[in-house]
Amino acid sequence: IPDPNIWIIYCAILLLGIAYGVSIAVLAIHLDAHQIPKIAMGGLAAAFAFGIVTFSIPAGWAVQRFGAKKTLLVALVGYACCVSVFPFLTTTSALSVARFFDGSFSVAIWVAAETALLSRSDAKNKAFVMSLYAMSLAIGYVLGPILATFVVKAASTGGTFIVAGVLACIAASVIGLRFTER
Repeated sequence: IPDPNIWIIYCAILLLGIAYGVSIAVLAIHLDAHQIPKIAMGGLAAAFAFGIVTFSIPAGWAVQRFGAKKTLLVALVGYACCVSVFPFLTTTSALSVARFFDGSFSVAIWVAAETALLSRSDAKNKAFVMSLYAMSLAIGYVLGPILATFVVKAASTGGTFIVAGVLACIAASVIGLRFTER
C-alpha cells in the first residue's frame, strides 16, 4: 500500500477502536453504579443505533460536500465530546442524547474513513485495504478493554470515558496534521 494517507487512516482508526473499547468495556458497569435502570441501558443502545441510522445518509453528503478529511476531523472531535461528557450526565434523557450523537458521529467517521480508503486504493487492493481497516478497528477493540482495566484502577469508570475522548482527539490530530486531501 504505497499511499501513506491510507496508513494515517489506519492509525487514526486504531486509536478510535481503542477509544471505543475503553468506553464500551465499562459502560454497563458505569451505568449500574449510577443507578441507571437496566431497561434504560437497552434504550441507550437503541439511541446509539438510531443516531447511526439517522446520520448514515447525511454523513455521505457531508463527505461529498466538505471532503473526507474535514468530515473525519469534525466527527472525531464530536465523538470525543460525546464520550467525554458521558460520565457527567445523570439522567437517562441526557445519556440518550449523548448516545444518539455518539452514534451519529461514529457513522460519519466510518463513512469518511472508508470513502477515503476506497478512493485511495487501486481496484485490485480495495478488499485488502478494507480488511486492514477492519483489523485496525478490531485491534483497538481488543486493546481498549485492557487499557480500561488500568484506567478504572487509577481513575474509576468515569475516567475511561475521558481517556476515550483524549484518544479520539489524538486520532483527530493525526488526521489534521498528517492526512492530505486529494
